[in-house]
Amino acid sequence: MGATNVDGRVASYNIAKLIAKCGKPHSVGELLVLPAIAEVLSTVLHQEPSMTIKRIPLSNDSVRRRIDEMASNVEDKLCSLLISKEVALQIDEITICENQALLLGYVRFIDKNEIREELLFALNLLTDTKGKTIRDCIKDYFDKKSVPLKNIVAYATDGTRAMTG
Repeated sequence: MGATNVDGRVASYNIAKLIAKCGKPHSVGELLVLPAIAEVLSTVLHQEPSMTIKRIPLSNDSVRRRIDEMASNVEDKLCSLLISKEVALQIDEITICENQALLLGYVRFIDKNEIREELLFALNLLTDTKGKTIRDCIKDYFDKKSVPLKNIVAYATDGTRAMTG
């Protein structure tokens, strides 16, 4: 693979990251970004844009795939940190459309003498929102990511126990 193909792929990842940060639809790559690049190449640099544009994959599916890959990498890096850290876990279950329940998990921990707070997961609760289901979901996630449950030194929920102390 030539350097130009690698450069196009790197540009594709970087643009996908920008699209994700802006919260724009993934299709903006094809609909706006590539035409803007073509305009700059032809108007400012007086270059034929077609060959350059072909080397930067920004279809809706390409952008989605790249964002998913980058997100997975971020989650893996975060979990590798949590393997050796004491963490405080805050969980909250929410219901979205059609009574679909999600479990959100945030972690707070100390890294390089600074307190970090990160969204760790957003998991589907497939059956119900009972305590046992939530506990099993968290345990499965931590087991899958090889993070010891003993590293959780504090936790909070939005449930009655958290509110009453």
